[in-house]
Amino acid sequence: MHLPQNKTTEGSVHPQSWWAKNKLWVGAGGPIVAGALTLIVSLSTDKPSQAVQINNENSIGVQNNQDGTVNVEINQITGLPDEQYQILLKQFNALKQDKEANQKILNALLEQIDVKNLSNIDLQSKVAEYEKRITELLQDNGVNDEIKSLILEGELDKAEQVADSYVTNQEQKLADSYYQQGQIKELKLKYEEAKIAFEKAAFLEDQNSTHLNKAGLINYTLANYAKAITYYKQALASDLKTYSEGHPSVATRRNNLGLAYKSLGQYEKAIGYYEQALASDLKTYSEGHHSVAITRNNLGLAYGSLGQYEKAIGYYEQALASDLKTYSEGHPSVATRRNNLGSAYKSLGQYEKAIGYYEQALSSGLKTYGEGHPSVAITRSNLGLAYKSLGQYEKAIGYYEQALSVLTKVLGDNHPNTKVVRSNLERAKASLISN
Repeated sequence: MHLPQNKTTEGSVHPQSWWAKNKLWVGAGGPIVAGALTLIVSLSTDKPSQAVQINNENSIGVQNNQDGTVNVEINQITGLPDEQYQILLKQFNALKQDKEANQKILNALLEQIDVKNLSNIDLQSKVAEYEKRITELLQDNGVNDEIKSLILEGELDKAEQVADSYVTNQEQKLADSYYQQGQIKELKLKYEEAKIAFEKAAFLEDQNSTHLNKAGLINYTLANYAKAITYYKQALASDLKTYSEGHPSVATRRNNLGLAYKSLGQYEKAIGYYEQALASDLKTYSEGHHSVAITRNNLGLAYGSLGQYEKAIGYYEQALASDLKTYSEGHPSVATRRNNLGSAYKSLGQYEKAIGYYEQALSSGLKTYGEGHPSVAITRSNLGLAYKSLGQYEKAIGYYEQALSVLTKVLGDNHPNTKVVRSNLERAKASLISN
């Protein structure tokens, strides 16, 4: 199953994304169809991280035991091994040079999630999402300076208290107070409370497309797709009164509607909205703009879900051509398009063509991520599947074994993708013996 690339506005974050780019997010390796793994790689534009020193008062020191073993340092606040915590601290740079505030915010996030049951990749994904959310909140004109100042100091609990007080004391326009409250609740991963606040803001100002869109986005996050559609439609109607057909906000609302309908399995409706979003984007941007490429990719995914692989290929090829104008060969989005093309050709039984695109995606992925990244492993698994379909079991086994080695390390033995690759490997070995 392909996961879509989503364009959102007003600071949305979706749990299934791994990395984010400005107002865009991309999901990664999802459930498996017919034993195949497909990974949609993000458009990552994270700025270089600043190294952050760890407060030694929060950790237990390394102890060398007489038997030669070494006890692992455990961070007392988060419960994570200190080495892993350092990696996350280095990655997290939402507040730029303020290391102490960055550490406060990161600790607040890690205290709210079940860190022991998440892989390193999942934790890094959540940290990237959290950084994006904070960055967008600090740029949000709907959040006042008092709350932003507290966030800049790493004081999330105080920021939440202030936002709650605005609602209680009605110190400003109530819809704005609820919107700010929703932003802070979402930042603190309190999605149900955020949903209540955003919906109240939308109710009080039912022509405010920002409030309506946020109510839609939080419901999408919570998988309430039908309700998300209702809010997205209201936001679209409001924007159409305010802007022209070619305005980016109009395209965004339609793209969000397409995503929600696709999540409900209503692919024809999704395609209708994607096509409208594409027409709008083409009026606003050039052919080589990333928004145009993403909408075309989404159209390809929807047609692929309908089994219309030739149409999907057409959109993937256009998206690839657009991205090649914008990015270099080694960019993740280029690898994504080629991986999608490979999967579409494999679904058509054109395994040699599929292998060609998978190999190009692998080459790009290795330049971007290196050997140990799950996107590289999943592309190798796709290569294994294509070679198995050609009866070249030894080649398939080689790719499966490389993929399994990486996925076991980064995702763990019990992750669904790891299990699928292991199962594919066992089948390939059985096919080799029987033939």
